[in-house]
Amino acid sequence: ELRREIAEHARAEEELKRSEKQYRDLVETSHDLIWSVDAQGRWTFLNRQATRSIYGYEPEEMLGRPFTDFESPEQARIDLETFQKVKQGQPFFKYETIHIRKDGRPVYLSYNAIVVRNDAGEVLGSTGTASDVTARRQAEQKLKESEERIRTIVDHALDAVVVIDAEGHIIYWNPQAEKIFGWSGLEAMGRKDTEILIPPRYRDLYLRIRRRFLRSGQEGMLNRRVETMARHADGHEFPVEITVSPLRWGENFLFSAFIRDITDRKRAEEEIRQKGLELARSNKELQDFAYVASHDLQEPLHKIIAFGDRLRTNAGEALGEKGLDSLERIQKAALRMRQLIDDLLQYARVTTRAKPFENVELEGVVKEVLGVLELRIAETGAEVEVGRLPAVQADRSQMLQLFQNILGNALKFHKPGEPPRVSVSGRMSEDGFAELEIRDRGIGIDAKFSEVIFKPFQRLHGRQEYEGTGMGLAICQKIVQRHGGEISVTSEPGAGSTFRLRLPKEPPGERS
Repeated sequence: ELRREIAEHARAEEELKRSEKQYRDLVETSHDLIWSVDAQGRWTFLNRQATRSIYGYEPEEMLGRPFTDFESPEQARIDLETFQKVKQGQPFFKYETIHIRKDGRPVYLSYNAIVVRNDAGEVLGSTGTASDVTARRQAEQKLKESEERIRTIVDHALDAVVVIDAEGHIIYWNPQAEKIFGWSGLEAMGRKDTEILIPPRYRDLYLRIRRRFLRSGQEGMLNRRVETMARHADGHEFPVEITVSPLRWGENFLFSAFIRDITDRKRAEEEIRQKGLELARSNKELQDFAYVASHDLQEPLHKIIAFGDRLRTNAGEALGEKGLDSLERIQKAALRMRQLIDDLLQYARVTTRAKPFENVELEGVVKEVLGVLELRIAETGAEVEVGRLPAVQADRSQMLQLFQNILGNALKFHKPGEPPRVSVSGRMSEDGFAELEIRDRGIGIDAKFSEVIFKPFQRLHGRQEYEGTGMGLAICQKIVQRHGGEISVTSEPGAGSTFRLRLPKEPPGERS
């Protein structure tokens, strides 16, 4: 019997040791800190693995030292007050504090603690667990900083930002909303948007859109930039650009609205529209005047030339040498005036007699122009090289006039004693423009005149050197502008000129 009791006692001790070892292994390997302190707050127990990972210390380096050695002075003061409450029998759970690791970095801990007493009820200390919540606290801090940044950005936005709930109650109202609508944040918060923001005639429509979305999810005009009218605190209406977006918030929806006051923009657009109408009217009046005036001047000029010829035929001998010279001067001036009128008519006809756009093969246009200029090419011994040219939507008759004017100038303004050399090349750019170059080796011009030559009646040479009225390139520019394109020239005296054209393959519309 005694042997049996001894054996059972031995088995019980062995089981107790095994159980204690399991418990000790469980405690030592726990990721949570398991700790105890005495009544003075000195560490009496710390599990090894958690102490290493949380504090960076071995338990032996901390045991016997007060927990306040591992805190900042300010945090130690706060935690000592809490420790006194624990000793008075007030347990706490998930109490968060900040301790200092061995490497000096802060570690955020969530503590659970209870008081420990002896059989006589005297306080021996405290014990509990702690979890490292540094990652969570840092994430929360980053989230808080992000929210503060977003709030700062929204508060300083140039647009009004308004957030409403599913019932239309305003729950956010940034400072710009106060400026735009005239309601302070205190006045606006909690009120319905249809009550203070929406003009009465739009309220039913606005409510239908919101209710339809809440009922069926159909966005309609939501998540779109819309121009509409809004209502100011003083009752007047003003134009706004607004985007309303639904936001899922738990089981419900919120609606965020970004609202921009476009009063100034609308006013500017109206001023531009009016100026455009005035300019169009002025241009039409000018074109009509030029066209009518040119026609009215043709008849008297025709009579001057005709009667001059008759006078020379019937009374040439009576006029004498001096009279004949004066008559010749009169007739030359009349012929020059008629040429000016013809060019002025051509300039006006760019818009007054414009034809619809069609598909035009520019290579065919250039070859047709060279046929017209065949005699001048033969007389000057010119060489003209034409490369592959793209097709565009254009007024074909105006393309003929455009290239005839530019190529005619290239043949006219060549160096004395040297045959003209002209090349025409082109390509279609990636942005949908036909880019063309007309190069010559003629007399060239000074760069300072590269814009002047496109103005009406601008001549850089005397009539005795080169004939013409100075209208050719002005007509070219007007044709190119009507087609929505650009024309420019680069040149040097004695080194020739290069005219560059950019014509859209598909112009947005005929321009006047």
